[in-house]
Amino acid sequence: MMSISHMTILNHSPNMQIIVQKLPTYLQNKWREHVMKLRKYDHRTVNFSDLVTFVDLAAESSNDPIYSK
Repeated sequence: MMSISHMTILNHSPNMQIIVQKLPTYLQNKWREHVMKLRKYDHRTVNFSDLVTFVDLAAESSNDPIYSK
């Protein structure tokens, strides 16, 4: 995404909301909490790379060989 200039449209809130709506409800709730923490403590708005990092971590957590279901 960083190398393609027209992909910055993914940083717009409505576009990220469409992606977040595809996540399971419990991840949507965790994402909302994550966004609030970034706003409160880092004093910045979220971008698409934050969402990618969040989903990547959630996927790793779900596929943990020891602690996942």
